[in-house]
Amino acid sequence: MALAKQYEFNWQMVVPQALQDGCMFDKWDEETAEIEFNCTFKVDEYGFFLYYKPENKETVVLEMSYVSDIRTGLVPKHFAELICVNVQYRHIVAPDPDTCKLWAETLRKLSHNLKANHICPQTMLIKHWKRLVIGTNEKGKIPVRSITRTFASGKTEKTIFQCLSDIKLPCGKNDEIEPADFTFDKFYELYHKVCPRKDIQSLFHKINDGKNYLDAPQLVRFLNEEQRDPRLNEILFPHYTEARVLQLINQYETDPTMRNRKWLSADGFCRYLMSDENAPVFLDRLDVHQDLDQPLCHYFINSSHNTYLSGRQFGGKSSVEMYRQTLLAGCRCIELDCWDGKNEDEPIITHGKAMCTDIYFKDAILAIRDTAFVVSDLPVILSFENHCSKPQQYKMAKYCEEFLGDFLLKAPLDGYPLTPGTPLPPPRLLLRKILIKNKRLKPEVEKRGLELMKAGQEAAILRDLDESQDPSTLVDGEELAIERSDENSPIERRNGPSERGSISSRGSKGSGKRHSPSDAIRALQKKGSASSLTSRTSIPAVAGVVPGPDQFNPPPGPAHDDAHPEAPLSLGPHTSSNGLPTVSSSPVLSALGHNKPASPLLTSLSIPGRAQGINGDVPLPHATIITDHGAIDIDDLLESDKPKSGKSKGTLSQDEEAALLSNYEYTGATTNIHPYLSSLINYAQPVKFQGFDVSADRNLSFSMSSFNESAGVNLLRTGAIEFVNYNKRQMSRIYPKGGRVDSSNFLPQIFWNAGCQMVALNFQTPDLGMQLNSGKFEYNGNCGYLLKPDFMRRPDRTFDPFSESSVDGVIAAYCSVQVISGQFLSDKKVGTYVEVDMYGLPTDTIRKEYRTQTVPANGLNPVYSDDKFEFRKIILPELAMLRFCVYDEYGKVLGQRVLPLDGLQAGYRHISIRTEANFPLSLPTLFCHIVLKTYVPDGLADLVSALFEPNKNPRPMKGPSGDPLDNDKDSMDQPSKNRFNAGETTKKTDGPHLIAQADQTAQLPGTRLSEKPREENPIEPITVDELKKDKGFVKLLKKQAEEADILKRRQTKERQSMQRIHSMVSDRVVIPPEKAGEKTKKKSAGDGGSIRLDDHQLAKVRQLVAEQTKEWTQLVGQHLKEEHDLLKSHCAQQCESLKKLLEVAQVAQTKNVEAKHARENRDLKSNQAKQSMEANRAVQNDKKIKNKAEKERRCREISSNNTKRFIEERKRLANKQSRELELLKKLQVDQVEDLAKENEKALQIQDLAYEEARLALRDETVV
Repeated sequence: MALAKQYEFNWQMVVPQALQDGCMFDKWDEETAEIEFNCTFKVDEYGFFLYYKPENKETVVLEMSYVSDIRTGLVPKHFAELICVNVQYRHIVAPDPDTCKLWAETLRKLSHNLKANHICPQTMLIKHWKRLVIGTNEKGKIPVRSITRTFASGKTEKTIFQCLSDIKLPCGKNDEIEPADFTFDKFYELYHKVCPRKDIQSLFHKINDGKNYLDAPQLVRFLNEEQRDPRLNEILFPHYTEARVLQLINQYETDPTMRNRKWLSADGFCRYLMSDENAPVFLDRLDVHQDLDQPLCHYFINSSHNTYLSGRQFGGKSSVEMYRQTLLAGCRCIELDCWDGKNEDEPIITHGKAMCTDIYFKDAILAIRDTAFVVSDLPVILSFENHCSKPQQYKMAKYCEEFLGDFLLKAPLDGYPLTPGTPLPPPRLLLRKILIKNKRLKPEVEKRGLELMKAGQEAAILRDLDESQDPSTLVDGEELAIERSDENSPIERRNGPSERGSISSRGSKGSGKRHSPSDAIRALQKKGSASSLTSRTSIPAVAGVVPGPDQFNPPPGPAHDDAHPEAPLSLGPHTSSNGLPTVSSSPVLSALGHNKPASPLLTSLSIPGRAQGINGDVPLPHATIITDHGAIDIDDLLESDKPKSGKSKGTLSQDEEAALLSNYEYTGATTNIHPYLSSLINYAQPVKFQGFDVSADRNLSFSMSSFNESAGVNLLRTGAIEFVNYNKRQMSRIYPKGGRVDSSNFLPQIFWNAGCQMVALNFQTPDLGMQLNSGKFEYNGNCGYLLKPDFMRRPDRTFDPFSESSVDGVIAAYCSVQVISGQFLSDKKVGTYVEVDMYGLPTDTIRKEYRTQTVPANGLNPVYSDDKFEFRKIILPELAMLRFCVYDEYGKVLGQRVLPLDGLQAGYRHISIRTEANFPLSLPTLFCHIVLKTYVPDGLADLVSALFEPNKNPRPMKGPSGDPLDNDKDSMDQPSKNRFNAGETTKKTDGPHLIAQADQTAQLPGTRLSEKPREENPIEPITVDELKKDKGFVKLLKKQAEEADILKRRQTKERQSMQRIHSMVSDRVVIPPEKAGEKTKKKSAGDGGSIRLDDHQLAKVRQLVAEQTKEWTQLVGQHLKEEHDLLKSHCAQQCESLKKLLEVAQVAQTKNVEAKHARENRDLKSNQAKQSMEANRAVQNDKKIKNKAEKERRCREISSNNTKRFIEERKRLANKQSRELELLKKLQVDQVEDLAKENEKALQIQDLAYEEARLALRDETVV
């Protein structure tokens, strides 16, 4: 791997020397019934090939990566039943049991060596060279024509002959080469002559600064800058150092002179790029590296649908071999569609009422037992689709119990009871355990049935269960169901024909002729070779036969559905298709005449053939999911590639399929379960789906539901987040809808995105959906379990699989792929091109958009354009997968490869191509440049670069708007402008404005509140001065002034009048009228004009003065009181007027603020619309973006980002406006309250002034 610390990729298993030296076996050809004696079988030292050389014949070479199973002891049944699954068999007889055991165990390990499928191109060349060396002719030499066939990729034979001549090897058409002369160095030299790597030479010259070598510093720079993912942790994945680079030079440089100078030549550079050190994925991911201590529902589980079928769903063939092949492929959940067998009381497995052939249930269980834990020790789930009567259900349970033995999990584990709130057990606690998924009876019903069974009352069990056909009274979890969602759900009927329906019209027989395994033996006897085989062969017996429920002699149960109403069959005891025979049906033993085991038989090497075509898909009904970010077409998310041309393979015509589908009727699985079978069910109890809320309330992790793809899409459409939460707590299973009669597959990614654990696919169809499944599950040791991402497991996290925004805690990724060249893509001289697709969340999925140009007439070493395929923003890299698919110019698939983005390595990498069935191809590779980094939004690239390498960016950093980010100094130097006037006071006014006159420092709330600090866009205060300028208030002041003037004039008149009266009275008292003249005379003649009064007059005057003083004082007091009352009345009127004016002003002020807010909202929306249009216009006019789909994706991304940003801007503006209104309301309330206080204060001041004036009033008079 391209890491600074060395990783040892131990893909090679130790091959015992005995296998390398070879051993003599007898080979039996089942098809021709011929035996070849004394064939020497060998295995090469790498474990790549098993090969043998018949006498006077060419060597036969079998590639171990294509061998799926090694079986001992038994002969598979008739070959005619095996060809339906495209499996080839080799039967060999060992000389003794020890040899048989050694070879069987070693070959089984080699055939399941997952790491050998991930070897680097350099090791692939060794493998190919080894095949040529061991594939000799009858003379033990390598024919030149074999080499020309190897390099047949459009090159003429003459070209290859010339290349052989250049390396000094025989080059004639009929020449032969000694294996010892054809060394790997010669082969490697020939490879580069036939397929020159000009692409690597170009890269080499690009990075070596014009020299013919790379020195250590250049190589360090290249490895750290190009070959390393910058997102990696520098402690766990340190950068390359010169010391580490020198190790690479010593390892890959073949020239001693260059090694001594610490240089790497072009040849060494090429060897490095083709080595395990430069693998496209982290090779440690091939081991079981994930946590296995999480609940079962926290894993994706490799699952199969209609496992027993080898082809189509209508008129297809069932095969026990499919269970073997599926389990050996790493599948951990398989389906058994169980029906009552005809006339034999034996349960069978078939696709009911669809004219498919049958297999015996017990044969399937035996096959499961033998292969369940060959590839992985993690638990296997048997998904029963149970249509059987109770007697045959009992047989099913007994077969499972006795054949599976300790593998079968019969009861819940300690610590994980079947109670609400208890999580499912982890896979680690279920190692080598098999779980049954089947409906379970209610606990009380099951307990009663088991008690009756223990008492030997089987008939009572059947009668007791038959009394109620209401599922809610029998089966647990069936009450209150609002819709069915198991394999036979009515949801499916709304979306298309059910896959488990019945056919009302009777058709022709769907099962072919069945053969006994003894037919092959009789054929051997006819050839006269049975005695030779017998002398070295024996077949051990299978464990005893399970007693059926016949011993209970039960009455027949209620009528059950017939698996084949269209063609009643009569199955004999030996008509099971290619299953393993039992003691009761072992004609092999009687034919051979053996009663006890002798030496074992290494019977078969099961080799699946290479799939060459993809079945056509049946289109789904058009459906769309509406999300917050727009419409997502389900056809794009769910459908695999459509066939480009040609007719899909099958036994039925399109008219026949249409007729079958039109007459297909729904048939549900039985809910009348035998208590013995029910007792074997624990952690996988299917129930009718009652809704997400009901499931959450019940909180039963062991309950699960199954949905066909259409029902699953409906759930995603209506409650994607709830579906994810459901899958955090319990399991769900998704399977193809019944309309896929050709056994095609949907794309599983959409349901993985929702956390669905068991997305069941048709393993017999290697289409796009199956390729994604194989590419996903071949990692983590191909154990069949993949841990879901953290946020899809934690209950405190919310995840929307249709979201286009980043997931909390997950950093979006950027990926670009440049397909530089291809090598040995086709053995014909045809044009080729490559498509690169991304699968993940809907927003991450990009299909059918990126493809290279077609390079004409070159399948050998095409060099493609320099175009980079950019996946700019990958929201969830952990769920994303990258798919490379190579096509010829006619659209035929030449090879494909699926790589998980989580674990993909950056840099220049060779990607080995697989077949459509995901088998490795030796020579075909793609040379690509992969760039991986953290996603950076447009406009922030300079900022991110500056953060990573600040020394390289002396210029000030700029944000997305282009403004410098360092503006703190400016903001500190410039004080904020306060638009509110601080310390504003009310001016003193002349005239009758009594409030201001009473207290010049008393101010209204508007004036006082203007001193408070305000935010931007302040609210202008309402001042008293502004209120006093109102016409109504000015008019009131004038009116009050007139009233005060009138009062003043009246009081003046009253005082003058009293003064005159007092003067007249005084004169009369002092000088009476009759003496006025005399006194006047005396006065004038006497003391200078003064009047002398006698004592009587003085007393009288004093009395008069006292009276006048009292009257005058009373008048002055009265006037003072009148003036006070008038002023107080005026003050109250002014206060009331100001209060009304303030209310009117506040209403107007509120309207002005609301109008300002409306303008701000209108301007903001207008600016946002302008920004959005300008951004979209910029993308459309960007000449660098040539792909229309990429422009649309950019526009959607901009729209999504703008939507989030615009919403935030509107929220901020709304919050600001809300704060303004709240502040305004508070200010206005405070103003009203303060005005009321000021009014009261003004009145109090008037009263106080009056009281002071009254107390200061003295007795006085005016004479």
